[in-house]
Formats: sequence, structure tokens, C-alpha cells
Amino acid sequence: MICRLSAMACWGMMALYLLPMASLHSQPPSSPLPATNRLGLPGLQPNATTLLPNGWSLKAQGEHVPMGDFPAMLRVSPDGKYVAVLHCGYGAHEIRIVDLETQTVRSTTQVPQAFYGLAFSSDGAQLAVSGGEDECVYVFPFAEGFLAAGRTIQVVPAKEKFVVAGVEWSVDDRELVVCGLLANEVRIVDAVSGETKSRVDLGAEAYPYAICLDVESKSAFVSLWGSSSVAHIDLNPGQVMQRFATQSHPTEMRLLDKGALLLVACSDQNSITVIDTQNGKQLEVIQTALFPHAPNGSTPASLAVSPDGRVLVAANSDNNNLAVFDISQRGQSKSLGFIPVGWYPTSVRFSHDGRTILVANGKGLTSRSNVHGANPNITADKTVREYIGGLLQGTLSFIPSPSPAEMSEMTRLAFACCPLEDAKGRNFQISENHPIPSKPGMVSPIEHCIYVIKENRTYDQVLGDMSTGNGDPSLCIFPESVTPNHHALARQYVQLDNFYVESEVSADGHEWTMAAYATDFVEKTWPISYRGGRKKLTYPSEGKFKIAEPSSGYLWDRCAERGVGYFSFGEFVDNGRTPADPCTTNIEALQGHFDPMFRSYDLDYTDVMRAERFIERWKQFETEDNLPGLIVLRLPNDHTYGTRVGKPTPTAMVADNDVALGMIVEAVSTSEAWAKTAIFVVQDDAQNGSDHVDAHRTVALAISPYTRGSGLDSTMYSTSSMLRTMELILGLDPMTQFDAAATPMYAAFHSEPDLTAYEALPAQVDLAATNLADAWGAKVSEQLDLSTEDAADDLLFGDIVWRSVRGADSPMPAPVRSAFVFLSADDDDDAEVELEEEEEEEEEEEEEGEGLSGNGADLQSNVLVIAHRGASGYLPEHSEGAKVLAIAQGADVVEQDVVLTRDRVMVISHDITMDATTNVGEIYPNRAREDGHFYYADFDWPELSNVSLRERTLKSRGGSLRFPNATASRIMRLEDEIALVTGLNQTLGKRVGFHIELKSPSWHLKEFGAHMADKLMEVLNQKELTDLRNLCFIQCFEPGELQYLRDTHHCEFPLVQLLGGRPLGLLPGAASSADRMATLEAELSEIAKYADGIGPSIPLLVTLEDGKVKSNGFVEAAHAAGLVVHPYTVRKDGLPSWCDDVASLHDMLLNELKVDGFFTDFPDLGRAAVDSQ
Repeated sequence: MICRLSAMACWGMMALYLLPMASLHSQPPSSPLPATNRLGLPGLQPNATTLLPNGWSLKAQGEHVPMGDFPAMLRVSPDGKYVAVLHCGYGAHEIRIVDLETQTVRSTTQVPQAFYGLAFSSDGAQLAVSGGEDECVYVFPFAEGFLAAGRTIQVVPAKEKFVVAGVEWSVDDRELVVCGLLANEVRIVDAVSGETKSRVDLGAEAYPYAICLDVESKSAFVSLWGSSSVAHIDLNPGQVMQRFATQSHPTEMRLLDKGALLLVACSDQNSITVIDTQNGKQLEVIQTALFPHAPNGSTPASLAVSPDGRVLVAANSDNNNLAVFDISQRGQSKSLGFIPVGWYPTSVRFSHDGRTILVANGKGLTSRSNVHGANPNITADKTVREYIGGLLQGTLSFIPSPSPAEMSEMTRLAFACCPLEDAKGRNFQISENHPIPSKPGMVSPIEHCIYVIKENRTYDQVLGDMSTGNGDPSLCIFPESVTPNHHALARQYVQLDNFYVESEVSADGHEWTMAAYATDFVEKTWPISYRGGRKKLTYPSEGKFKIAEPSSGYLWDRCAERGVGYFSFGEFVDNGRTPADPCTTNIEALQGHFDPMFRSYDLDYTDVMRAERFIERWKQFETEDNLPGLIVLRLPNDHTYGTRVGKPTPTAMVADNDVALGMIVEAVSTSEAWAKTAIFVVQDDAQNGSDHVDAHRTVALAISPYTRGSGLDSTMYSTSSMLRTMELILGLDPMTQFDAAATPMYAAFHSEPDLTAYEALPAQVDLAATNLADAWGAKVSEQLDLSTEDAADDLLFGDIVWRSVRGADSPMPAPVRSAFVFLSADDDDDAEVELEEEEEEEEEEEEEGEGLSGNGADLQSNVLVIAHRGASGYLPEHSEGAKVLAIAQGADVVEQDVVLTRDRVMVISHDITMDATTNVGEIYPNRAREDGHFYYADFDWPELSNVSLRERTLKSRGGSLRFPNATASRIMRLEDEIALVTGLNQTLGKRVGFHIELKSPSWHLKEFGAHMADKLMEVLNQKELTDLRNLCFIQCFEPGELQYLRDTHHCEFPLVQLLGGRPLGLLPGAASSADRMATLEAELSEIAKYADGIGPSIPLLVTLEDGKVKSNGFVEAAHAAGLVVHPYTVRKDGLPSWCDDVASLHDMLLNELKVDGFFTDFPDLGRAAVDSQ
């Protein structure tokens, strides 16, 4: 923690340096037209921010403690020593108690379900927790950071629809005031017996959310989430005294000046309403967005006031920042600036001394990769670790009260993380004859937009087999033979290989697709319904709940405002009982603007039938000369039925979807309106499918005479980009900050139209093919709820779809979430070089990380021979014998991969699982997890004394790789290996060092709730390694763990950033490209801020020119940045295709590339090569 003279003094000083927010971006520079084929990928960026799939960035301030799934509410204990953190996500619902002095988790207690409510009694001896749909309040005794066994107060019978939300204690702690979210009432219950003392009806659509107790008057203020108001309730006898109007979606409140002033966070309107409680008038409305008059989208759902009442802080959930205000002069609040925080801050509090701001970040600090793919035998409780709904683990941030100078810098960073340039959006320089206008109101030759919304596919699943673009054919399960029209449309019009959805699931996906936003009601309720709730907080989207509709409206509302015609085919529409019965809609703006005979989501109704109905109505529109400006069209059957017996196979259903799309495009492109029409195709969400870039990356198409022949466009777009493009065409203002900030699809369009009609391609597979009883996953598919989108676990369902195509023995690869790609540039279409990955199949890791900072160092002058897992070319990897042999053969450094056991012992293993390299299955046959693997994290160290190492085996390789008859040896702890190497150093007079790799830190963090780096430093600090400090390297694929070592532990050992994958951007021709090298140099300089070296795969360092393999400039650029280069791995029995023998590979490394060291399985050959120089 950072010691401050006076937190209040800092806040007071800041008031003297008020930041003129409006002037910060008063004259924003115009954004240049995005360059075609510029591959900007989400993840860690050269400036150390984290780019999110929606184009916004994170630069979280302060120190961070890992939390669980979606921390939603913070309460500081009355003594100020602890903060309780309530988690209400897809995963475990729990309360974590965090010690504010040590910033560590003191205890964790799980409950069956919770929803927002959390309150300490006035003496701090009890903690009340909302029971959500279970209609109860849990009351736990609390002392010294621990919760004892509690009692359950049943507010109403469990079968009723009450849903306990906000909870507060009465002044004397004898009663509890409880919000009934769906019952639209508040109950005052006895805190011991649970007897209802009084019941307050708040009216329809009220959705009472939070309670703010007025100690002075013994009354309570209740925020009415759904009715834009606050109710002032007399607790005895229990009745509404007054109602105060607020902005949309009032949530948290704070009382000031002995109850005279009420501050109300209004999450759906970028504002905090300040109310004079004496007369009920609004004293002022404080805008929390970065720009005055910005459209909706900040989502200020939580607020806090400093202990002296002078400073207000609001958590802007969707802006990922805190808005800070000086409120010392009531009614005349002034902005102090903004503080960047983590992803989706849900709750903000001050410590009691005002020195620290506490922030719960609902989605943590970054998107994360999935370690394991789906398995149909995994139960719901286990898949939470892999399911997209529960993947993003939260954090608790500790931010010291900033000085004026710090506040100014934080504000600058907050603006830098926002792509908006002013309240209206962004300015782009485009030619006057471009078909997409630069601002609303300008004329476009396109008059009609058809918006096709499909279900749940990633880019790689459908278009990954295209030779152009950034695809992975190995992940393509619906290739051109299944989706010929998708491929032809991408090829003939524009191929979009860097397009992302903002959503995780359909619940928020359809909201983002039509509104460029999902309200906090949607964000906070869908995890509960998706985790298998009590069917009370059900699917919130598509008009099911009025409260889910954003105040900024939907795309059709913008059309109505501007007099643009609009029509929906199936979107936000509820089906009739049978296809013969008309559909209905709950959306007022769609009444009279939808086709009642067009079937919405219904997997038994083919997409070809939907296409036929659309074409019929399209021709009718043309005949009547009343084509709408906007047509929204739903084609949902690429969702598929899985392998449910008797239903169409996934391949047949996706092919049906493909045929339908081709029919629609052909019909439109052969009509008279084609010259003035553009068709946009997108998925509502990518549904956790496999994609090698990110699981949010999806299939998107832009089809128009103005996109025909556009080729590959790798500009980073999102669904909001597509919405913004249609808005500009139709002359509409943006709905929210997200479509306002999005990059329009300028690069996909050109000024000269090509009116050539599209000729639809027929299906190339059997559309009538059905699943047989023996189909893989058939029984599971029968049990899944597929009546509505996303009712089934998508990882389990995705695996079934994958195996239906690839075979029962082929598990679906793990989804990747914003895996950080350090190199990014254009693919070269004119020449290709086959540079084989040298790591084995099980080693190919491109893991993500977090922020960057630190120092570099000049480490060595001699080339190091690094024994890769020991002399693993001669003896089993990481065996004691392999390490001794490596030292005997002359290795300078020996590598250690480390993982943790259940009792937190650091052991040597390349894998977090034990199957491939030990005999664990023979010793403990019943200890595998549901995925069939044995994990070190499930065993204590003493148990491993019975387990032996063996040579790595791979089923895909038919067994052992090198020497199946090798003698078994023991598993070693890190401390054992350090003792072995240092002992041999002393005996032999050598100075052999260490190269320690932290394996899968993010996975360990989720398993144990602590950084691996903490344990590593504990072990290293116990050893005397002073004389080996410069030869004890710590390496990792995850930048965040290295940063944590540097910043938290002030680690003096050299840190090495591992880099995996193929040489993106350094293909033939790119090495001489000045701009590409400049980008590389910038990225390496960022790495040099926290690391001392890099460990790239060898293919990243070379390129093919004039038929010869040469350096591509990577090593030179790294050296210029002050980084040493230790590439991996030399194997004489696994040489790259461009090397004739191991000697030529050594020559390339030593003489052409001039590396500082290299990993090798054969240390003796490496030693000889180095010594011969």
C-alpha cells in the first residue's frame, strides 16, 4: 500500500486543479480511413493497454486481488478492516472476505444463489446475504474475517416469484428490509424468526433493487430499477411516503447531510441524480460519461462518497472507469477526472480512512484463453471453469487516493482507452463519392439495408479453410463443401477476417446486435438464468422484459425518429404455437412492422422455408413500391440440434442455413432494388466455438454492388461497426457510445458499383440427413433444452457439434479468448514459406497476459546452451538422469517447467496433467477428473512419491516418442532440482544456471486463487543463488505473470517473455517492410519495459528470400531493444523442413541469427557447435 500524508488533503488539492474535461478533446484529429488488411488483434497492445473485442481498451490502475465469477457487490465491515465481496455470476455464488491491510482473501463462503444484496449489521457481528431466486436471506455470524455457520430466513415460500435483491438491517438490527425484485414489493422481516412485519407494494414494473437506510428518520429509500424513480418508505408501519423521479435504471444510492440529500446512480442514462429529499426536487443531474452529452452506454451502476462527503466516485461499468467529482458545494458538482479500472466495474467503495478506493471488476483485467476443450461427460458444476459465461474471473482493485498530478495522468489514460473522439463519435476522412457517408444526413447511393442475424458460429468454424485471411483450417468444421454460399460471398464480395461480436451469449447478443448495448439488467441477470436458476429470472432479451430495453432504444427506434421505413422478419418476435399460427411481438415500435407468418427461432422450421417467405414478401414490397430502408431478417438454424436422434445433423442444418442465405442474396441481387441495397450478415454471438484468434471472432459478410470485388479486409470491426455503417447509410444518429465509437466499414466498400447478380449455389451435402441413435452425444443431445437459443451448455453442445463432423474421438479444441499475439501484420499473398513449428503438438502455447512494465538488462556475452527439459533427446524429459546428463554434456543452463500440487508444492513438469509423462493411472486409477485427465493440482506432494516419470506418450504418435524402455525415475520438486544442480556445480566446479518456466499461471490462478509467482519467489528466496542471479532465468508465455514478478516482488532475476506461433507479418517480403519493422520494434520495446529477454520459436526468426532461409530482422530488433534472444527448440530428430541436418540449424542460429542462447534436446551437439565458433 502507498502511504499518503492525508487522503482528504489530496482530494481537497484536486479541487484546486479541476480538469476542464471538455477541452481535453475539443479539437480531435480526424481518424484516417482504416487500411485494408491491417491486422489489429484484440489483446495486449504495444502501449501496454489491453484491447477488447469491442475496440475499447483497459489500463487498470492500482493493485489487484483475484476474485471469482462476477463480483457484483462490495461492503466494508463497520470496523473498516475487511471488505465482503459478493459474487453473482455463472459460476459459484460466494462471499469472499478480504483483509484490507494485507490485501489478501481471508475466507470464502458459498451460497446456493445470491443476487446483489449484502449488508453488515451495525455492530459488524452479522452479515446478511441475498438468496436470490431461493427467496431467502442468509445471515452469517462474522468475526475476524470469517463467516460462521449461518441461518436461513425464508422471506416467502421458495415457489413464489419474489427474488431477493437488496438487503439492509434496520437501525436496531432487529429487522431486515428486503427488496423483492419480481414481486415489486419490499418486506420488513424479523431478523430472527423471519416473520413478515410489513409489506410495501411498489406497483407494476418497479423492480426494487437497492435500499438506502435513513438512520435519522428510521425510513428507507428504495431504488426502483424498472420505473425511473426512488420510493421513500416509512418502515413502521411500512408504507410509501414519497416517490422521487430519477433518470433511467436507478440502482445504488447514498444519503448526505443527515438525509437531506440523496445521490442516485442511474445506470441506463450516464447519470447520477441528486435529489433534495425535503421537497423531492432534483437538485442536479451529474453526467458520468467521458464527454458531455455523450449517448447512452457508460452504465454508472455503483457510487461511493468519501468519508468527509466531499468527493463522489461513480463506477462506469461499460466505460471501464471511475468518474470522480468534487461535490463539496451541493448542487454545483465539478468533475475531477477519471480513473481507468478493470473490465466492467460493478461496485466501488472507499476505505473508512478515505485513503483507498476499492473496485470490484466484474470481468477482471482481461479476456482469457480456455485451457481445456469441451467434454460431454463434464457436469454443469465442472464446465463453469471453461464456459464463456463463467470464464472471465473478476478482480478487486485497491487504488490509493490519487494526487492532482496522478489524477491528471489517470484521466489522460481513461480518454486514451476510449475510441470516442467527442460526444458524437469519431471523424473519418473519406472521399465525397464514397457510398458510406462520413456523418448522418449525407446522401448515400444505398437506400436499403438488409440485416441478417444468424446464430453462434466463429470465423474459423466456417471460413477457416479459406486460403486468404487469418483462418485455421484445422478448426473449420463447416468448410466450403458445407457452406459454398458463405465462401462464394466472401470471395466475390469482401472477406472479413477480423470481425468480433461484443457479446458472450444470445441473451446479451441480441441486445448488442440491435441496440449496440446491453443494460445492466441483462448483464446481471443472464448469468443466473444460464447457470441453471429457478426459472424466475429467465432469458431477459428480445422483448421478454420491458426493463431490459435500453433507454437509447433499438435500431428501429432510430429509423422511426428519422422517418425511415423498417421491418422485422423474426427478430424480437415470439412464435405462434404452430407455424400456421401468427407470431407476436412485445416491442411497441415493431407493431405493424413485422411479418407474423415468418417463423422466429424454431429448429424444426428450416431456414430455406424462411428464405422462401422472405423472398415472397420482398417481391411484394417491390410490387407495392414500399421497400423499407431497414429490414432485419433472422436465420437461426446454424445453431443446430446437435446429434439429437431423428433430427437433422449439424452439417445438414448449417448447409440448410447456407442455402437459405444464397437464395436471399440471389433474389435481392436480381431485383430492381439491387443497385441501392446492401446486405449485412452477422452472428448474434459466437457461442464459445473454436477460433484460433478469439472466441468472439465471428462470421460476418457485407454484400452489395459497392463491396463486390473488395477482397480481404482485415480491419478490426465489431457488431457495432456494422450497426454504425447502416446508421450512416440510412442517416441515423448512433444509439450508444459503442456504435458512435465503432469503426465504420469504409474499407469494405468502394465507390464504383458492380451490379453483377449473385448466382446461388446448391447444397453439396444431404439436407435430409438425420442423426442416428448411435451418433456421438445423441443421449446428451436428447437431454439438452434446445427450445430457445442458449438454453443448453454451449461448451457441451459445441463439443457434440464438433464431434458430429470430425468424429467421436476428436474433442473440440479449446476456445481462445483474446490470446495475445505479439506480432501482427499483413499476410503476403504473393509468396509463402513453410516454416514448421518445432514444438510438439502438446507444446503449442500462445497464452495471454496482462499489463506491461519493468526494466531490461544486459545479461550475457556468450551463447548459452540451454538443456530443454534436460538432455531430453537421450533420457525422459525432466527426469533426474536427464538433468545430470545435460550438465555432463556441457549445458550452460538447464530448463525447469513448474506446476503446483494441491498442497502448493512446486514440482517439475511440462504439463499441468500427469497422464502423458507418468504412471499415475496405474497407481491412482480413480483420481482422474471428468475429462479423463489426472491433474497435479488434485494430488498432495506425499502422494506423488508413489508415482514415477516415464517417457512422454502420445496417442496420436502411437505411444512413446524416443525411448519407451527408459528406466522410471521420481518426480522432482523445484527445490530438489536446485539442490541437485547447485550441488553438482560445487562438485564439478561448474556454474550451470536455471531456466524456470511458469506453466499456465492463469489456470493455476483460477484453481488456487493465487499467483504461481508467489510460490516461485518463496522457493528461490530460500536458496542461495546470488552467484547465479544472472543465470537464473524465469520465463513465461503470460506477460501478466512476468509483470507481477517485476512489480510486486521486485524480482531481480532475468525475466524472459516466451513467444509462440508462426511468424505473423514476417512472411516473405515483410522483413524489408519499414512499417512492419517499425511495428515490431515498438512491440519489442514494450516487452523490454518488463522483461530482459524473449524466447521465440525458431520459425519466428527467419524468412525465405530468393529461395534461401535468412534472418527476418527479429533478432536484430530484439537486441536493439536490449533483449537477449533464447529461441526454442533444436531437435536432431525433428528438424524444420528447411534444414538438412542439425549442423545447418546450429549454423543458422549462431552465424546468421546471432542468438544469445538456444534450447536443445541434445546439449552435447549444442556445446560442440558453440565451442567450434
